[in-house]
Amino acid sequence: MQNILWFKDIHKNYLDLVGGKGLNLGIMYNINLPIPPGFMVTTDAFKSFLSANGLPTKIYNILDALNVEDSLALQNASKEIQDLILSVEMPNEIKSEILEAYDNLNVDADALKLASKAALSILKAGKELPYVAVRSSATAEDIEGFSFAGLQETFLNIRGGSNILKSIQKCWASLYTARAI
Repeated sequence: MQNILWFKDIHKNYLDLVGGKGLNLGIMYNINLPIPPGFMVTTDAFKSFLSANGLPTKIYNILDALNVEDSLALQNASKEIQDLILSVEMPNEIKSEILEAYDNLNVDADALKLASKAALSILKAGKELPYVAVRSSATAEDIEGFSFAGLQETFLNIRGGSNILKSIQKCWASLYTARAI
């Protein structure tokens, strides 16, 4: 199971792990288009987050009883699911991997491989925290017969570890907007 994949490690058969947007970023990065370094939080991380908090059954129970033609019920179900997702803690393993990747985002990849922890700490001390985008990349977003593009939240100019984690959780919650459901 992989919680994080760097753009450089994303290849054409990773759609199920990173979604369409993530896959395209990885492909463009790997053919040397001017894409800044970055990483994706994988679908494995999302599934682990849900499972660790006992959410799949709760979400299924809400959706199973839902009549999507009833607008008020749909809005209430959406809010209930999003509140569930936002009210629980992200597992420490996922948090630490995201924070480590973010912390290493503005450090040269070769330096990450070669430098000692002390040297990395010196390199990072002189760098400012980068601004990032937290965006959804649904696995069925752009495939034939489906159109989910633009239904989930996007968070731009996010800076700092705790803000990144909050934005990721909000992005996951946005998978359950009324329009998306």
